[in-house]
Amino acid sequence: MPKILVIGLVPPSGMGDLLQYHIAIELLKKHVPGSDMLFSIPACHSNLLATLSGVQVRPSLGEVTTVKYIVKSITGLVPELKQGSCHRRQSSRCGPSTDATGIISRKFYESSFRIRYVQPAIARVMFADSISAGAIGGHTIEAPGFFDYVSNYVSSRAVVKGPLITFPISVSMMALREHRKRQNLLKHSLKCLNLIFVRGPYSYRLLAPYVEEQRIRIAPDSGLGIRLLYGPPRNNRRKGPTRIAIIPRKDYFVFYHKPDLYSSYVDVLVKVIRRLTHGSGIEVYILPHALKEENPSRLDDEVAICDLLSLLNTEKTSKTLKIFRPKSPMDTYRLFSSMDLVVTSRMHGGVIAMAAGSPALFLLPSEDIKVLDVLSLLHLDEKDFTIDIFNSNELKLDNIMRKIMTMLDNNIEFKKMVTRSVERTQRDVDLPARVLARMMR
Repeated sequence: MPKILVIGLVPPSGMGDLLQYHIAIELLKKHVPGSDMLFSIPACHSNLLATLSGVQVRPSLGEVTTVKYIVKSITGLVPELKQGSCHRRQSSRCGPSTDATGIISRKFYESSFRIRYVQPAIARVMFADSISAGAIGGHTIEAPGFFDYVSNYVSSRAVVKGPLITFPISVSMMALREHRKRQNLLKHSLKCLNLIFVRGPYSYRLLAPYVEEQRIRIAPDSGLGIRLLYGPPRNNRRKGPTRIAIIPRKDYFVFYHKPDLYSSYVDVLVKVIRRLTHGSGIEVYILPHALKEENPSRLDDEVAICDLLSLLNTEKTSKTLKIFRPKSPMDTYRLFSSMDLVVTSRMHGGVIAMAAGSPALFLLPSEDIKVLDVLSLLHLDEKDFTIDIFNSNELKLDNIMRKIMTMLDNNIEFKKMVTRSVERTQRDVDLPARVLARMMR
């Protein structure tokens, strides 16, 4: 029986990350029936992974190579890896281990020597299974997690004997600029992958200098597969008030050192909400991208929601302002099917909305690229669907309201446009799984 290792590079706490993993695993089950499916994921939580059936959950390749984990494994303080248990980490974010007895410094963590030789050698020993093929879950190569991504590519190659691919990824222009001195390391890590699927032409062009043309292909974001696997969600909503969902965030402004812009971002969102809810009867739903966690990060979306609510003090009890906390991506999928518009600072919030047939206005940095990838592949005009939140000239109340009202005034046309675009992608959503199945023959 062939063994397929699905590698998750970030924790499943975000609905987009969990959704991508779920879709990838289900598509691989469909195209490689009878395979033994292993899932390696950092900071795994059983309540969040309950939707993933028929897989053996393993610690991430980054975790099994930490000194702390190795010591615990040797001393018997954690079960053997082959039993499929998962070591729980307190951190809700993917990053260098800070609790490995203080031995590994940040400089060593980012060194080419560790990434090229040390971590792969340890991963090969600690992850002793004979893996027939591997698939890395969808993600974006961003500046904050750059070294996690490249080290996991190399370590994945060390433990996977057969073909190793990615489900659709993107690369941030900001990451390439911030880590321009590590281009050789990026190129080396990408050579470990037999085939790289990207979400659209923007990432294709950015990765072209690092990867041979025959090893890059374009495929729709895995999140769009929610419609392929589960069909259009039932919308039993009768005619009523206009509904808009808003997903705020804070972490980007911290990671990219733009605290002043975050203040402007929150102020503008507050004004948008007030203008929408006062006198118009529009219902506004605010929800986090992150699913419920035991130890939420200080940068979690909940912080952004609290910042909004603290300024919306008089509106907290308003019948037109609601807080919704999804327990799974399917909760969000069903909710978004009843929305007239989703305003989101999380890409997969918009992806889920469009899969559900609702238009989305993305509030994200344009240089992050991933949204441009998705919109380009869907043949949707980025000017209509995006606001660059790192551009103070775009992050203005009148500009945002103009785009919102355009989508609301022409809502039926926008919904039809988005639905047609998503439907066109459905035949290619399973392309990475189909290709990996062929490579395994």
